[in-house]
Amino acid sequence: MDRLVAAYFIYNAVSVIWLVRSGLPVSLYTGEFPLSLLPVIFYYVGRNLSFKKDKGMGKLGIAALLVSFMVTFNCLLLFRHQSISELFDIGSRAEHFIAAVNNMYNTWLGNGLGANGFLAEGLEDAFPVSDGGLIKAYCEQGIFGFSMFIYILISAFKKGMGDIGKYCIELGVITAVLVFSGGDVILSFPLAALVFWFAIGSIYSKITVTDKETEKAGEEE
Repeated sequence: MDRLVAAYFIYNAVSVIWLVRSGLPVSLYTGEFPLSLLPVIFYYVGRNLSFKKDKGMGKLGIAALLVSFMVTFNCLLLFRHQSISELFDIGSRAEHFIAAVNNMYNTWLGNGLGANGFLAEGLEDAFPVSDGGLIKAYCEQGIFGFSMFIYILISAFKKGMGDIGKYCIELGVITAVLVFSGGDVILSFPLAALVFWFAIGSIYSKITVTDKETEKAGEEE
């Protein structure tokens, strides 16, 4: 998983190559990089952080509350700028998504990081996606990148469900972010993306302080 996350990071990082080749400005990439890609490194923070289970869960729980607050705040802004009819206009949103998918630079490689972000609003030949984070991810990452992302998620859920009592908060954070990604670009919020990747890394963390104490006690015996 460590190698896969690294490959996913590198893949998105070099996607600036085909983003520029498609005629879009590099500013889309530089604007999106710190929002959604840089937080991926917090997978390794969660992966290698040693903590006691109760304290670690408490900190992650606080982070989850922050994500919830951020989502709620964003939803309030959304309601402020859009009418209820626009929010529930499924047909219009479907057409918007289809247009973005049908106008991808390359189906396998995608459009490149930031090509479908909010910074692309108003640019010619750009199809920004502001209300569907997963669609945005697919359009920017293509089949290759999006497949890596999905595999990471499936693997995290599989491992987390194997010990749901221990990883219930992490699974809750990941699930909440994915649910909101169906209608929002929450993974482009730095704090939300940070906690999301930290939660995945935490599921793959093998050593805790408690484990070390147990191992030490065994050696002393």
